[in-house]
Amino acid sequence: MKSRFETTRVGPDETEALDALRRLSGRFFKVPPGTARDRRPTDVILLVFTGLIVMTFAFRAGSPTGALETALISLVASLPSLLDPLWAIGHDSLIVWGFVLFGIATWRRRWLLLLSMATAGLAVTIIGPVIGRLANGDWPDFAPSLFAVRENIAYPAIGLAFWVSIATIASPYLGRPYRFLGRWLVGLAGFASFALGENTPGTTVGAMALGAAVAASVHLLFGSPADLPNLSSVQQVLAVMGVRAVPTSVERRNGVVRVRAETDEGADLDVKIYGRDAWDGQLLVTLWRHIWYRQGGRTLTLSRVQQVEHEAFLTLLAERRAVNTYSVIAAGRNAIGDAVLVVGRRGDLVVKIGPPTDRQLVAMWKALADLHAAGLTHGAIDAGRVFIDDDAVGFADLSSGAIIADETAPLIDRAQMFVTMAALVGTDRAMAVALEQFGQEGLGDITSYVQPAALTPSLRKDCAAAELDIDDLRSAAVSAAGGIPRDLQRLRRVTWGGLLTVVFLFIAGNVLISGLTNIGFDTIVTAISDASIPILIVAFCVSSLGRVSNAVALSGISPTPVPLGRLTALQFAMTFVSLAMPSTAGRVAVNVRFFQRNGVEPTTAIAMGAMDGFSGFICQIFLMGSILLFGLGSLNIELSGDFSASKAATLLIWLGVILVIAIIVIFAVTPIRNWLFATVRKVFEFIGPLLKSPRRLMIALGGNLVGELIGALTQFTVLIAFGQSVNYLDVVLVSITVSLFAGLMPVPGGIGVTEAALTAGFISIGVPESIAFAAALTTRMITFYIPPLIGVFVFRWMQRQRYL
Repeated sequence: MKSRFETTRVGPDETEALDALRRLSGRFFKVPPGTARDRRPTDVILLVFTGLIVMTFAFRAGSPTGALETALISLVASLPSLLDPLWAIGHDSLIVWGFVLFGIATWRRRWLLLLSMATAGLAVTIIGPVIGRLANGDWPDFAPSLFAVRENIAYPAIGLAFWVSIATIASPYLGRPYRFLGRWLVGLAGFASFALGENTPGTTVGAMALGAAVAASVHLLFGSPADLPNLSSVQQVLAVMGVRAVPTSVERRNGVVRVRAETDEGADLDVKIYGRDAWDGQLLVTLWRHIWYRQGGRTLTLSRVQQVEHEAFLTLLAERRAVNTYSVIAAGRNAIGDAVLVVGRRGDLVVKIGPPTDRQLVAMWKALADLHAAGLTHGAIDAGRVFIDDDAVGFADLSSGAIIADETAPLIDRAQMFVTMAALVGTDRAMAVALEQFGQEGLGDITSYVQPAALTPSLRKDCAAAELDIDDLRSAAVSAAGGIPRDLQRLRRVTWGGLLTVVFLFIAGNVLISGLTNIGFDTIVTAISDASIPILIVAFCVSSLGRVSNAVALSGISPTPVPLGRLTALQFAMTFVSLAMPSTAGRVAVNVRFFQRNGVEPTTAIAMGAMDGFSGFICQIFLMGSILLFGLGSLNIELSGDFSASKAATLLIWLGVILVIAIIVIFAVTPIRNWLFATVRKVFEFIGPLLKSPRRLMIALGGNLVGELIGALTQFTVLIAFGQSVNYLDVVLVSITVSLFAGLMPVPGGIGVTEAALTAGFISIGVPESIAFAAALTTRMITFYIPPLIGVFVFRWMQRQRYL
């Protein structure tokens, strides 16, 4: 006997309604079950950013409401009470949305999504109370806030965080309209909880950050949909662009969706899709790739369309100038804003066909010469970007290419080609062909760039797979070139004696300062214990930004394009070097070795360090002169009254005598004269192009200028942590004066001297003695003694990666 439900017939109208409901639910999720999953870099960025927000507001929990929060509360309180029902609906809509997500996920049997949402909810209910206990001293009662409006909920508003995590977890699974609906509901619920008096602005932001951080963690744990388009949707995109082809495969490689297709005439096509929904095309990931790998040379494309335009333009230009490359079939955007590039393939990639013959190796060099003759560089040569069509060789994927701007870019291309050949056919065959093409002198020029830092990540993987050591290859090439071996600068080893010297100088210097100022250590400990820990954490973060600005300055000075990420890593590594090898020689050796790894000769690397120091000095003088000239600060810097004109004349006479003696020694001793003249010649060869490039000069000066301001801002933030109200421009003057003074003192790292000078400087701008010394000591801990704890790991990592 059939049940009533089984025998019930559905009318035409009801059938249409059910079909519409099925179609609607089918579009609810943008990807089918079982889709490949990714762990996305944007989730890492989101986790770090939201985690910092949660920590910051946790430190502030229980503190008096700030001026900004008070102003926001007053603004919302002034809104008409007639809007309260609207806020209540906004508050409850996120809860309803959470139940809708659970219901549809269960109906459509999306078990992994259900597991992810359940894990996120459980994580919030565990982590949230722990944060509340640490922030407020009591365990929060959060259960009622999960479904109802309550007033004055304690940080971190676990109910709001719970539903934010559920909506954020589901977002990558949903179609575009529903995904954006969820985001709007999250924002509306956050504002509504604040408008209804449930949370303060800080509690609201902290709760939303906690929910997003938990969701990002779960996405990293389980992965989230890779969002690869299906073949039928790709075929529709091609049809709209006027390309009649049948897609045969789809994959994601190097952050881009790549599709193989075949036309009706049997021609092979490559399709690149930078989708609006694809995380790979987002700005943050693009910036990361440019900063760390410098993909695209000196060119940074900030949007998907710009990426397509850049590659299409270079490919068309290369094709027009008779360079063997793929042909552009179509480029543009589809109806939903995806950027698409379609190119016609030729031949087979070297990585697919195996080791090339000697004739093909010669053709590879000829193809590279044709590319350079056309005024273009490739920038990312490896076996996956070189194709062979019969005996003709060409280049695929010009996305990292550029118009030749200097003489170093072609040398980097040649070094990449040389290493690619060595990985394919071995060192001896690659060397023989390179000598035949360039001779000993030309091969010697290439060897400067046969460094891991000049190779693409995929080429370095190819070398590892072929068990090819880059240093051994470089040494063999230098020997074959018959030139003087360009050995890398040796690094001094870290010794226990050096570390003990640092510790002794630190203790002795601070004991001396304490004695001179008649301050007991108990007073110093009390002052430090009263400082605001959250603000000191902010000061440490601000100090770290100074490393980035110094890296930017070096990027402008460097004659070869070095990724900003590696330059920043070098700055962090130098914090360890400055402490472990407290002498100028150690730091110079590390700088020289790093830039040698990027193809810069030792003399030029030394000139870079001198130019960087000189530009920093110019920025210091500019800042100090501007502040004093326009009277921007309140600090008066005056010379001592007994510094008479006669003393100044005596000083100038002694300086003249020393200069004359130095000139006599230089011209009398031939080795010194030859070394000095050669060094000066190299320095002028390096400085000439820099002075002719306003862009590079402004980057160098601007980076150092910002670095000086960030250094002063760090000291200013430390003084705020100690409850001191001072003029920022006065702190800038103190920072510059201390830097110049410590630089003149023959003490490694300025240990003891810098602390004393900072103490005197802080006292001169009105900071009490006990607090001035404590603030100076804290500043040095933040800027000099603690960063090496990070720098030692960065230094070791750079050695493993052969950047040092």
